[in-house]
Amino acid sequence: MMQIGKALRLSALCAALVPGAIYLALSPRNCLPIYRNLLFHPSAFDNDLADEQFLQIFGEIPQQVYFSSGLNLLHGLYFSDSFSCEPADVVTVLVNHGNSGNILDRYTLVKWLRKNGLSVFLYDYAGFGLSEGIPDTSSIVSDGVSAFDLLVTRGVSPSRIVLYGESLGVAVSTAVALVRKPAAMLLQSGFSSLRQIAVDTFPMLSIYPQELFPTPSLDSAAMLSGRHPPILIAHGMKDPTVHYSHAQRLFDSASRERKLLLLPNAVHNDLVTNFSDEMTQGLFWLLSHLN
Repeated sequence: MMQIGKALRLSALCAALVPGAIYLALSPRNCLPIYRNLLFHPSAFDNDLADEQFLQIFGEIPQQVYFSSGLNLLHGLYFSDSFSCEPADVVTVLVNHGNSGNILDRYTLVKWLRKNGLSVFLYDYAGFGLSEGIPDTSSIVSDGVSAFDLLVTRGVSPSRIVLYGESLGVAVSTAVALVRKPAAMLLQSGFSSLRQIAVDTFPMLSIYPQELFPTPSLDSAAMLSGRHPPILIAHGMKDPTVHYSHAQRLFDSASRERKLLLLPNAVHNDLVTNFSDEMTQGLFWLLSHLN
């Protein structure tokens, strides 16, 4: 009878522990390979492009740049009228792009920024384009900081660097601004926090608290509640990927100079392509408020 009692107690204990173990094992923090594939959709290209290909894609020939971020060698493109020494009054836009594709897909954004007289540096996170490594929530932030530091080593003053965050890149930009001092940020089509967009997309993930999501938390709304440079938050009100309520949360959380640009007919990726006039007006506002 005692052995039966022990067996029953052991069975009851297992019955209590197994669901909890499964719950923890499937949490976003502890099951990173699955969630990484949901969050990141990189595409690669094999080799450096020829000048003719750059001209066809971007309309000009950038300087190709390789730089280190942690153990990885990253690849970027630098568009400037003076590669050797950036004039002190020129603003350089550092583009932290979204979670899919690579830098070659951002040609419309580059052309728009260049048309408005800005230098542009865009790069690929680890695992994207020609950049080495595998992306995760920690590495993309480190990559953003490394890209910022590269510009500074090239002689660009932080007071002339504007961070442009596109979708996932909004989280990268706000995280970089916590540890560096950019002049301003343009935050386009971004989510307010990783947990909130995860729950929006997969409601069953609401069973997990913030503590069981990856670190860093990529909580842009929380980051903006502290000190930050002037920001322009731009979002399409027909965005099917990230609802525009995220932009409103970012704006409401921001503690300092900020402007909210909601475009009634824009979706996720067409703000610069189809609404360049409105975006240009917003950009000029931001440039007029540089730190």
